[in-house]
Amino acid sequence: MSIYKKDGGVVPSSIPRTVMNRSEHNKLFGVFRGQVIRVIYPDEPENTNKKRIEYVINVRGQDYPNAISIKSLGGMNQQSETIHKGVEKSTTGQINSGQFPENLDGEMVYVMFIEGHGNIPLIVGCAEHPRSEKKFKKEDGRFDREEFNGVEFLVDKDSNYLIKQTGRKDPEGKVLNEAGVGSFVKMSGNGDVEINTHGTEGSADLRMKLTKADKKMEFYAQENKVIYDASGVSIVDKNANEFKFTAAGVEMKAVDAFKVAATGDAEVKADGMAKFEGTGGTDVGSSASATNVNGTTVALAGGGAPVAKLGSKCIGTGNLGAPTVSTIIEGSSKVTTA
Repeated sequence: MSIYKKDGGVVPSSIPRTVMNRSEHNKLFGVFRGQVIRVIYPDEPENTNKKRIEYVINVRGQDYPNAISIKSLGGMNQQSETIHKGVEKSTTGQINSGQFPENLDGEMVYVMFIEGHGNIPLIVGCAEHPRSEKKFKKEDGRFDREEFNGVEFLVDKDSNYLIKQTGRKDPEGKVLNEAGVGSFVKMSGNGDVEINTHGTEGSADLRMKLTKADKKMEFYAQENKVIYDASGVSIVDKNANEFKFTAAGVEMKAVDAFKVAATGDAEVKADGMAKFEGTGGTDVGSSASATNVNGTTVALAGGGAPVAKLGSKCIGTGNLGAPTVSTIIEGSSKVTTA
C-alpha cells in the first residue's frame, strides 16, 4: 500500500516504510490547489461508483483519481451538476503530468481530502487559471459573472442581468458557433427587458424590448417594426407602409399602391361619412356588372346640373301635345356619360 505525504505526494509501497511515518496517511488536511486532468463518466471502466461523475486531479505533480465535486444541491429530487473541464491542449504541444498547470487548459480547482485520506479527494471550488484573459477594473464595481461553455451570465453593479452568447470554443480557442455570438437577453435594473440576436444593444435588426415605465412593447425584424404603447398599435414595414390603431380610429398608409381584394363579398361601412377620393381619378363599379348608387338624394359633381352632354337626343311633348325629338344644348360640364 502506498504512503501519502503531507503535501499530497505518494510514496510507492516498494520503498521501505521505515522511511516515512505511517501516520502521515491521515494528514492531508488543508486546501490544495490542483488541476482537472480528466473527466470520468459513470459508464467508463475507471469510474468506481458507476453513478456519479469522477475526476482525475493533479495536485503538486501527483494524480489523484476518482475525485468528486462538491454540490450546491444534494437531494433525491434536487440535484446540481457542473462538469469541470479536463486537459485537452498544452501550450507546449505535449500533454503529460509533469507539465506546469499554466501550460495546460484544464480547469484550476481547490481540493480537500475527506478526513485527510489521500484516496478520497473532493473538489470544493475553482481557482483562476494563470492564462485567464478576462481582466476587470475598479469601475466595474460589484458584480457576479460566470461563463460556461460559451454562455456568459452577468449581474453588474447597476443590477442589470445579462445572458450573452460568447461562443463555444475548441481546444485551440476557435469559436465553433460564430453565427450565435453576441445574441443576448437583458433584464435592466429599471425593469426593462430586451432580447436581441444582433448583438448590439438598441439594434433594430432582430430585437424585442419591453419598457416597464412606458408600458411599451417593441418588436423589430430587419427594419420592420411593431410597437404597442399608450397611443395604440403601430405596424410599419421597412418601406414606410404603415398600419395604425389609435383612439381616433384605424389608419392605413401606403407609400405606393394600396389594394383591398376579396374573393367573396366586400363591405365598407361607416356610422359617419364614408369618402373615396383619388386625385388621379376615381372609379366606382365595374363594366361587367351593375352598379347601384343609393341615397335619399344623389348629388353628382357636387350637386351640379343633371347628367347630359351637348348633342344628346331626347323625346318630349310639343305645344300641341304631339311627341317631339329635341337636342340638348345645355348640360353639366363636369358630369358626362360614357
